[in-house]
Amino acid sequence: LTGLYNHAYLLQALRQEVLRAKRHGLKAGLFLLDLDDFKRVNDEGGHREGDRYLRRVARALVSGVRRGDLVARWGGDEFAVLLLGTGEKEAVEVAERLGRRLQEEGVSASLGVAVYAGDLEDLFLRADQALYRAKALGKGRVVLASPQGRR
Repeated sequence: LTGLYNHAYLLQALRQEVLRAKRHGLKAGLFLLDLDDFKRVNDEGGHREGDRYLRRVARALVSGVRRGDLVARWGGDEFAVLLLGTGEKEAVEVAERLGRRLQEEGVSASLGVAVYAGDLEDLFLRADQALYRAKALGKGRVVLASPQGRR
C-alpha cells in the first residue's frame, strides 16, 4: 500500500546493522512513529481516504531521511525509521524535523526515539516506551528514550 518495507524486512535489516555496529563501533538511531487520530481519518473519510493518508505519510518520511536510512511500515498506522550511523542528538533532530514536515502535510504523529546501545531488543523496547510516553504527554511529540539500563 505505502511502497515501504514491512515489519519483517525492517527486523532483518536491523539485525544486520546491529552486527555491523557491534563490529565497527557504529551508532544507529531508531524511531517509532504512531499517527495521532488515524481512526478518525478512516471514520470520517473512509478507508480509501485512510489509504491516501498513509501514502502521504510514507512519501513525507522517505523524502525526509538520507539515502541509506530505512523507512518501514511497522503495522497499521505505525512506522519505523532506522537512521544509520546516527547518535542521540542527530536522531532526535531528524525525528523533530519529520514531525514538523508531517504537520505541514496536516498529519499529527507521536514519535519515540532510541539509539542502539548494544542490545537489539532493548533498542526496540526503549523506542516503544518512548513512543508511549509521547502519546501520554500529548499528540505531535518527540520523546527520547532513556539510556539502556535506565527505564
